[in-house]
Amino acid sequence: MCLGCRCVRTASPRRRCLSRWGIAVTGARPGPVDPAPTARCHRRLGRTCRATPPIGVGLHHPMLRRLRQTSGRLSSGQPPQTDEEKDMAFEFDGKVVLVTGAASGIGLAIARQFLGAGATVVATDIDAAALAAIEVEPDVAARWVTRQLDAGSAPAIGEGIAWIELQHGRLDALINNAGLARLQSIAELSEDAIDLQFNVLLKGPMLAARAALPMLERSGGCIVNIASIAAVIQAAGHACYSACKAGLVKFTHDLVKEHPGVRSNVILPGFIDTPILRAYGEGEALETIKRELATHIPLRRLGRADDIADAVLYLCSPYASYISGAELVVDGGVISTTLENM
Repeated sequence: MCLGCRCVRTASPRRRCLSRWGIAVTGARPGPVDPAPTARCHRRLGRTCRATPPIGVGLHHPMLRRLRQTSGRLSSGQPPQTDEEKDMAFEFDGKVVLVTGAASGIGLAIARQFLGAGATVVATDIDAAALAAIEVEPDVAARWVTRQLDAGSAPAIGEGIAWIELQHGRLDALINNAGLARLQSIAELSEDAIDLQFNVLLKGPMLAARAALPMLERSGGCIVNIASIAAVIQAAGHACYSACKAGLVKFTHDLVKEHPGVRSNVILPGFIDTPILRAYGEGEALETIKRELATHIPLRRLGRADDIADAVLYLCSPYASYISGAELVVDGGVISTTLENM
């Protein structure tokens, strides 16, 4: 499952990792492994494949193929009607999007999607060096803005939102993605560990939303919070993390009630293949864990960061103009089968 962008590693051998989720490893058959989704995507687009392509190329939503051939953009809140409007539905020219935790994994994939769709992306992360190391294509560099930001710090969040208003004068989408996880039992959790997770996973998104709401109300913008299936299923070693993610889901619902002019939705990712999984092992041991996890997912593969980024782009587009307060589960069917077995 998605555990955020930072993780404090604890002892987690293969059996412990899988048993946290109630998965028995004995006799499990490896599921099919998706060999190279990024390479295939690049081949379809006639591009040379790279392990980590520069931002702005190769990771666009399928419906972005014709965007550069059209002009204008849909007004916020209006669903596409004509064929031309449908072509333009995923175009974000002139829009400003804030993505937290954007230096790697899901956050980076989300930032790529919006940059490819024409938005000005303010990518923030606590890891300034990782942000600086991201390659950006020259033709999109003017729309790629990075800023170090501790998503668990109230002063940093306030200053960051104020800076966006000063520099850009608007905000059209807030993507609360930053996260971390301490995979510890309740007995092992220290007060500092609880405070850290609460600040980043729940308090931070609440403060960011509060600070951004005036700009979002003016622009008719939206908020997408990234939670986790841990908010609704039981998993050993995730008590604090799960509680924070469940709180984020409820916070999203209350946002809709208090600020109906700003569409707010929450995504619940399942097991996503991002660098965070390295907390469970390295090398072949990690690959074995991934294969065994895949056998317990109905779609028989781990999720990709782009799977979540696609969902975020959709929720921020005019196609989702009548969607607010929704919980969008992107987990390959895990929750459905889990509930059936309860």
